Amino acid sequence: MPHCIAVNAGTKWVRMYDVRSPLEPVLAVGAHTKQIQAISMGHNSEYLLAAASEDGLLNLWDVRISRGKPLAGCLFFPGVIPNFIQWSKFSSNLIATSFTGKSEIEFHDVSSRIRMYDVLEVGPDIPKAVPRYQLTLPCSVSSFDFHPKRPDKLLVLTADSRVHLKTIHKSVPISVSCYDSVAFSSEAAFRETDVVEDVVNVIVNRVKAGYCLNAAENCRLFSAESSYSDSSLYRVWDFLMLACSDVSGEMVGFSVTDSIAANTLSTSVAWNELVYFSSLRRLEALHFLGWCDVTTPDEIDKLVRTFEEKLEFEMAAAIAVFHLDLPRAIASLRASAKLTKRSDLSLVCLAFSGFTTSSSADHRKLWASTAKDTSSTIHPYLRAAIAFLSAIDGNPDFSRVLEDNDVFFQDRLAFACRFLNDTELSLFLETKSQFHVQHGDLNGLICSGLSSSCVPVLKSFLDRTGDIQTVAIICAMVAADQEAEWLNECINVYRNVLDRWRLWSFRAKFDIARGSFQRSSVAVGGHISAACRHCRQSLALCDFPTQRSSGRLYRTQISVAPISASSRLRVQGCLSCKKPLPRCSICLISLDCASSAPQRWQQNAVDVQTLRGTANLLDKWLSWCVVCHHSAHAEHLEKWFQSHTVCPVMGCGCRCNQYNNDISSG
Repeated sequence: MPHCIAVNAGTKWVRMYDVRSPLEPVLAVGAHTKQIQAISMGHNSEYLLAAASEDGLLNLWDVRISRGKPLAGCLFFPGVIPNFIQWSKFSSNLIATSFTGKSEIEFHDVSSRIRMYDVLEVGPDIPKAVPRYQLTLPCSVSSFDFHPKRPDKLLVLTADSRVHLKTIHKSVPISVSCYDSVAFSSEAAFRETDVVEDVVNVIVNRVKAGYCLNAAENCRLFSAESSYSDSSLYRVWDFLMLACSDVSGEMVGFSVTDSIAANTLSTSVAWNELVYFSSLRRLEALHFLGWCDVTTPDEIDKLVRTFEEKLEFEMAAAIAVFHLDLPRAIASLRASAKLTKRSDLSLVCLAFSGFTTSSSADHRKLWASTAKDTSSTIHPYLRAAIAFLSAIDGNPDFSRVLEDNDVFFQDRLAFACRFLNDTELSLFLETKSQFHVQHGDLNGLICSGLSSSCVPVLKSFLDRTGDIQTVAIICAMVAADQEAEWLNECINVYRNVLDRWRLWSFRAKFDIARGSFQRSSVAVGGHISAACRHCRQSLALCDFPTQRSSGRLYRTQISVAPISASSRLRVQGCLSCKKPLPRCSICLISLDCASSAPQRWQQNAVDVQTLRGTANLLDKWLSWCVVCHHSAHAEHLEKWFQSHTVCPVMGCGCRCNQYNNDISSG
């Protein structure tokens, strides 16, 4: 309405005048029950009118249809009085409001209102209007207006007679796709970027990459060279691969915590000025963790060589030190320094060469302080080895080694099993077990082993990460010997997830791999049989109880004597619903079926007798088309399709033989 003007003279009414004929208003409405404080006409929609009153209600009208009564109440501001309202020049749904004595300007999107409140409904039950965003000024606002060319700028006049040019930092519209990408707009630009990959896509990508119950394959998948590199999962699967008892993949259900708790009596053994502890249970734990006895130099050399072959020279030297074989550590560092031309390895080799337990206490303190200064910039394992040698004293403190998170927990636990006394070792195991459960750290599996005691760690890990895939795979290894309900539930959830995502082949591979861990399971052979078209029950005799059935379905009973193909059992009807089998569509003689290995139908018979020669009677077998379901003797069908191309049943145009050839060629 370009020639009209809205007027409020401090009353409860809003009047609109046509400036071409200003004597009488073209519209006069009782806008509010209280005095009106501010009105505003829409910029983009000339028929929209907004008015705010001292009761905190802001009303909207469409002046084309409103006659004598406001259209509806839109926004409610309890406890404050709007003193100025303004429509956005760029959005017909955005309205800005300031309040008497307040320094804030609120911006509301009126199109987002789900319910429009009637004027008479104003009261405590009407919810307060929540702004889409808000702008705060230094003092109370007197007036404001939108910038005519910049939708994000606002010109504001405050009570101290100052004019402020403010930027409106409005929310950015965002759209997230199901493929882990997000799109958003910024003024005139449209941008798209990737977001953190969701655990669902992580699971799908991992299972397609071969994540399964093969620990060695999982190590390769999570190695540093792989696109799915994950150091924490790599260390877990590296340990689980070490825990394999044989090449078949059977896992050792050994628990370090339970083993140490079962036998805490250890023998202390002196080595120079150092004391280490040994017992049968400790040795079992050390072998389980990949370490060996300090009294077996050949085994120590073999262990160190495994690290050298993987070019992990720092770990090789540290493991040799922890096995009290300092000369072997020096030899490893010397060889690796020559091979890699690394000066830091030569420096540590020189430091190890200067260590001796036979020197004075002052000399050892000087060596320890010097080595400590150089250890801050070297490999964590070499740093741990220097900390261990520096702690050798009458009252050693190995906390710098045991609390170094850069050293794998597997090796720290083995270190504790060797150098901590019984009380300290039990406390260390208890503390670490609680930590792993609280933080969902799969390193807790190293303490608990693959037994039912690992369930708290797996539960916490699942709650923290949502990685049902890793949990289910580990549960499949544990559940081979354990009947914990939660373990089987995780496995079934993962199987159902794969089925819902149509990853049926991967779910089948998971089931097959899982079966290899079920040592007590009995292999079930494949079983396919014809089914009755009426009741859908199997027609195989071995699927029915050994009670003798009605004799009217048989032409020959099974005798105790050896059974031949000529005196075979003929079944011309379903043993469940008693409905007859269909007739041959060519010879019209009733079809029959016989099992190649039926059970005797005597009540007391427990053995199974095989029908000899049944396989040679292929021409008499019941055969049917999987498309039109018409049946006949196999021999008759073979002869029929030598001279015909369609089904022998009158009116059926199915090309049964052609369909069968397509399946065979596929």
